[in-house]
Amino acid sequence: MEMVDSDLGEELFERVADIEPGLCAQITGMLLELNSSVISDLINSPDRLVQAIEKAKSAFLESLNKSAGELMVKYSNGTPTCNAEMEELGEVIFEKVVSVHLDDAPQITGMILEMRLDQIKHVLKDDVLLSQTIQKAFSALHS
Repeated sequence: MEMVDSDLGEELFERVADIEPGLCAQITGMLLELNSSVISDLINSPDRLVQAIEKAKSAFLESLNKSAGELMVKYSNGTPTCNAEMEELGEVIFEKVVSVHLDDAPQITGMILEMRLDQIKHVLKDDVLLSQTIQKAFSALHS
């Protein structure tokens, strides 16, 4: 792996932070794996930089989601079921949680998915209630 000039890395970080502030450190780290000429090209081409950021963000979130594969299984009446609806709900919840508690997103999402389906749907309709639920899960996780 080629060493990237620190000024180039700082410039990349600033540009990424302008476009994707919530995940700028993670995305910059991923983009710094590229060689310096590619990084220079990205810095000088806003459209290509946006594409690279979206690709890195997608890969990052996918890797987090894969590490939380158990979230796709929901226990209903003691019987494990894996269905598209729970998967979709898990993805929606995960996207909300990752913006607030990046490191704990898989665990917090899993905790919320342990709720009854009707409760999950109710929580997702109310942003304040969702924030409170996320915070309660975070507190329980760290107590």
